Amino acid sequence: SGATITNVVFSNNSAGLNGGGLCLFDNCSSRLVNVDFLDNSAEFMGGGIFTTGDLSVEDSRFYRNSAQSHGGGIAIWSAGQIEFISGVLEGNFADFGGGMAVSYFCSASIERVVFNSNFGSHGNALFVNSEWDDQYSVEFLGTNLTICHNVGLSSIHYSGEQNEETFLITNSILFENEGPILAEGIGSISYCMFDERDDNSFAEGFQRGEGLISEDPQFIDIDNTDYRLTADSPCIDGGDPDSEPDPDGTRVDMGVFYFHQRDINIELEEMVFEPVETGLIDSLSFVIHNTGGNDLTILSFDWELNELRFFTREEEPFAIEPEGEYVVWVFFEPDEPDEFRSSFLIRSDDPDEDEIGIEVRGSSFSGVRENTDLPEEYKITSIYPNPFNSTTSISYSLPVHSKIAINIYNINGQLVDVLLEGIMPAGNHNVVWDANGMSNGIYFVKMGDEMRKVVLVK
Repeated sequence: SGATITNVVFSNNSAGLNGGGLCLFDNCSSRLVNVDFLDNSAEFMGGGIFTTGDLSVEDSRFYRNSAQSHGGGIAIWSAGQIEFISGVLEGNFADFGGGMAVSYFCSASIERVVFNSNFGSHGNALFVNSEWDDQYSVEFLGTNLTICHNVGLSSIHYSGEQNEETFLITNSILFENEGPILAEGIGSISYCMFDERDDNSFAEGFQRGEGLISEDPQFIDIDNTDYRLTADSPCIDGGDPDSEPDPDGTRVDMGVFYFHQRDINIELEEMVFEPVETGLIDSLSFVIHNTGGNDLTILSFDWELNELRFFTREEEPFAIEPEGEYVVWVFFEPDEPDEFRSSFLIRSDDPDEDEIGIEVRGSSFSGVRENTDLPEEYKITSIYPNPFNSTTSISYSLPVHSKIAINIYNINGQLVDVLLEGIMPAGNHNVVWDANGMSNGIYFVKMGDEMRKVVLVK
């Protein structure tokens, strides 16, 4: 049997024995989601909850609960499978395990839970008791915990002679607690941040794992219990590299609250065009970098003020791979002498910066072209020699300043060479194709919508 309890507050209740807020007996299996336990008390164990059965707790909070013996917030006794994902244990009190006590024959997994300002003599934050006999052993795994400002003789008290795999805390922050981290027993802490004040921070027999650092975690506001990480925190990417990555795709951080590392990066705030003659077109480019660990989706490009003289030819949405980049071309085509200004808005799925604006400015003037012999067509004018045996010269004409690309394709339509990609002034130009390394056969030169055939004969 069991129960599911959601969106409930247990407040100011008391029990003469166990479970001031909630008591779960007879090996029942229960699930709690978004439940608050406030100011409850028990004469013996479990000020907030006492359980002897399977228990799953999600997104729940325990404030100022108390018990005279074990588990001010939660007491787990001879239970089965225990899981607590995402929550807070703050200001709770008990002699053994001010925040939580776990004892006898159970397997407990605690993930992304804050233990803050709890009080207790033996494990002010956490007490885990595992008898030496395997029959009564406890397996405890704590991942991505933030354990701060707990008061008592020991902050974490583990009692048991199992092995370092029986009691394990990883990817966690233990900072400014009173008392040693462990009092006795064999357990392991790895990839954690802690403040080691003296040589007695860990008890004899305790196994120090890999990835331990002793620095200031750089919380946003530790005095007001804001335990989120600042951008300078050494806890960022400090967790076990074999753990599941954070939601931003980067290596797991230490502590409850991961720091979302910026996905989109554009090293440009303003784009200024040189003066352009009316009727002509100019272009500038910038690069969008994806510095995150997941695909970055560019959702849209928009212009403020509906300024039609600035435009792009990009098709959105599109995705940029991790560590990838994308070049965006912005065009300026004035139709009258004036000064123009707009803001180019890039919208993406970056949760921290979903919109970035770039100021764009340009001016134009009227005038007579000095070169009256400019070509009238946008075309490939000649390819010589053709057929050819190693190199050939490709001539082309541009009636206006333009962004162009000249590419070579084989007879199967596959791109085999890029001869030119960029901005070119109006006029007649040529580019040489060096076909050394290419096989004999028919190829096609493509510029815009025009395609010309060339034959390579060696």
